[in-house]
Amino acid sequence: MFEIGSIEKHRNEKFLSLFSNKVDREVHKLRSILDELGFSVSDRESIDRQIQFALEQDYGPLEIDRYYVCHPIRVACFSCLWQKANGHKNNEMIIAALVHNILERNVITFDDLKKNYPGWVSETIITLTPNRENIKTKEGMKSFYSKIYEQDIFVNVLKFLDKLDNIYALCIQPSVQIRNDYWDETMTYVRPIGEKYFPLIIPYFDRLVESTKSMGFYKPEFN
Repeated sequence: MFEIGSIEKHRNEKFLSLFSNKVDREVHKLRSILDELGFSVSDRESIDRQIQFALEQDYGPLEIDRYYVCHPIRVACFSCLWQKANGHKNNEMIIAALVHNILERNVITFDDLKKNYPGWVSETIITLTPNRENIKTKEGMKSFYSKIYEQDIFVNVLKFLDKLDNIYALCIQPSVQIRNDYWDETMTYVRPIGEKYFPLIIPYFDRLVESTKSMGFYKPEFN
């Protein structure tokens, strides 16, 4: 999937998922790759419940929030593709991908997270949810990623894939400073995760970063 020649196609798919109703398409793609992975009946039922949970949530009042659910669904799909390519079959990683943003988006309380997702999934979401004030400082950002680096391969790759999906459309952010800060974070902390756990994607990742940076601020129009 991650071929350099497909970057603009993938970017357009991301734009469509943000600004038009492509939720059913993204869910179909996820379910198709799940079928290929061949999870057990109980594991697949657990994943399907979380797909439905993600679809039912309200992610915010802004225009950009309207189809936000496509983001966790896409990250879950990327996670499936990575697992397929690397011989893994971890249903908890897929579940965590589908709900990785529920603390940050105030979908669920901390106590309910621990209750409803005991063990690895809740601990992963806690680890991957940044304190926005803390990471404004270099030390805070370094500490945040140091905790991620201490976790297993699945936590690290999930973080990498989350950022990957965001990079496609970072150009819609009008603030030059916010974009530059994101690129600093990406190249300092996120790219090393890819180098360690997903080295074959690095040429694609580097070209994606380069091409998105060159776009500056750009917001597509969809009728």
